[in-house]
Amino acid sequence: TSRTAAMAWAFRRYLEAHNAGTVTWTKAHPLGQQFADQMSAAGRLDVNIWDDEGQRLFILDKIHPDRKFDAGMAANLSWEARLDALKAGAQPPHEYAAISY
Repeated sequence: TSRTAAMAWAFRRYLEAHNAGTVTWTKAHPLGQQFADQMSAAGRLDVNIWDDEGQRLFILDKIHPDRKFDAGMAANLSWEARLDALKAGAQPPHEYAAISY
């Protein structure tokens, strides 16, 4: 998380997945409200890196020392781990077990 360029590109990939509907969170999910609260507690710090579309990349930043965004960072890192696993040849399960909460 201390490597600015790597994190900026990771947030771009996560945002793309979220915008495409690949990654979704709803308030009905047990962690959904916590995730929403923590993401709103995070600030956006633009970095001096631009993507192929000319958009400036960013990383999460604390807007106040007491405000935490651990869930947002964990979501991003877990998405990167998923992408790395798929790139290394891991196969997602063909059927997903239905989970009821």
